[in-house]
Amino acid sequence: MGPRGSQDTNVGLDVIFLKTDFNTIKSKSSKWKPIDRVELESFIGLVIRAGLHRNNYESFNDLWDISQSSPLYRGTMSLQRFRQFLQFLRFDDRQNRDKTDRLSPIRYIFELFIKQLPRHFVPSENLTVDEQLVAFRVDQLSNDVKQGRTITFDRYFTDIKLSEALLDRKMTSIGVVDYRRVFLPNELTVCRKKLFSSWFYFSNSHMLVSYQAKEKKKPIILLSSLHKNAETFDDDKELPCLIHDYNQSKYSVDVIDQCVGTYSVQRISRRWPLIVFYNMIGLAAINSMTLWLSQ
Repeated sequence: MGPRGSQDTNVGLDVIFLKTDFNTIKSKSSKWKPIDRVELESFIGLVIRAGLHRNNYESFNDLWDISQSSPLYRGTMSLQRFRQFLQFLRFDDRQNRDKTDRLSPIRYIFELFIKQLPRHFVPSENLTVDEQLVAFRVDQLSNDVKQGRTITFDRYFTDIKLSEALLDRKMTSIGVVDYRRVFLPNELTVCRKKLFSSWFYFSNSHMLVSYQAKEKKKPIILLSSLHKNAETFDDDKELPCLIHDYNQSKYSVDVIDQCVGTYSVQRISRRWPLIVFYNMIGLAAINSMTLWLSQ
């Protein structure tokens, strides 16, 4: 991970920034030594290992204490060096930061990470989009997606205009609808007495379904540009096929959230760009596992 246009193994200041006043570190530690690729990968490896063994909330002193933890931490790098990484790790140049971009403190490395994903894995015809730490517009997330795909998203994203925009790009979509969306007919949001009843509404290339899943609760509403018929399963709950298909595709995001939460690499920090970086490491680990399993 060298500077752009360079083969140097040192990490460039345009990739991961470290405070430039290295000689005035206020701690009693020695002067800063520039980071190289091996050390960076070692640092990331220790972060992942702590998450894998659910040690991410243990103190660093305990992790580096071979009487309480694995000798791998101390054998990889000193605790002082690890602390230096965390203290001086930066992802942009603060003086040249774009004040209009809320993601600017980590924008560059985040986009590098995103660009790597389609190089290593070709998705199937069904994709799922959900929010996590940072919200994005779905049309931006799907810029590199090929035609003929179906995108599934949650109520945060579902909108008729977005669905129409995806149709123009030859992509269909399925999503749960927030009750506050202005395009919703009022009658579809009303709580009904008949349990497991479904109301369907058709408009041009879209279908809406309102399903009364629970008593005295508002119905579940979904929008689809993929489904064309008012079909339900022939069982006691008479579940609409649209909701069944949504549950099947949305499950993947729930699994990822569970993996990221169970084996979290995040540590407590008041620096939100570092939290985003931790999240990227966790997602990269899951993606690596997916690539390995798909071979």
